[in-house]
Amino acid sequence: MAIDRTWQSISHIETGKSLPPVTTLASLASALGVGTGDLLMEQTQSTSRREDLSRQIQTMLAEFDDKEMEAATKLLAVLRDALRAT
Repeated sequence: MAIDRTWQSISHIETGKSLPPVTTLASLASALGVGTGDLLMEQTQSTSRREDLSRQIQTMLAEFDDKEMEAATKLLAVLRDALRAT
């Protein structure tokens, strides 16, 4: 592949399941013949606030170990239930 990433990795980036590291972003821009800023601008213009928040959460969760992930899941469930009850 032109940017040394699997099709699965690219698919996750395209669907917003993961954020590319800067090096991957630069490689994508180069392979597409555009500037890195052009990729970021397109992403910013086409992304809803919900998608932005989802990416932020995914980025934070990626840093968690299994125990922290379990605690975060429980906290989110309690928060979801509390918000739905109001």
